[in-house]
Amino acid sequence: MNNKESLKRTARTVAYLIYARESKKLTRAKVAVRCGISQNMLVRYECGSSIPSLPLLFKWCDALDVEACSVMAVPRDEIPEVETQARMILELYEASVLGNRDDTDEDQMSLF
Repeated sequence: MNNKESLKRTARTVAYLIYARESKKLTRAKVAVRCGISQNMLVRYECGSSIPSLPLLFKWCDALDVEACSVMAVPRDEIPEVETQARMILELYEASVLGNRDDTDEDQMSLF
């Protein structure tokens, strides 16, 4: 899988996790504690200014009590809000990767 596909899949996963958090009416603070990260870091992931690692995505799924394999494997075309959010996050990821490679680890670019 190429970097663009990896970024796209990661953006969709994050967008779905945002949707799941909001659907369950959980605060960012509560999810961040469950993930073992700061609320500010979770905000950075949700806003697309940082790309989460694969281990963190698994923790995030656990924090929301959603099955990681289904979240990461299934396209979320059926939920328009997720697709809209995913496109916005992907644009930010691409700008980060293409615009300033020093801010993005090579490991982060190949998450899947």
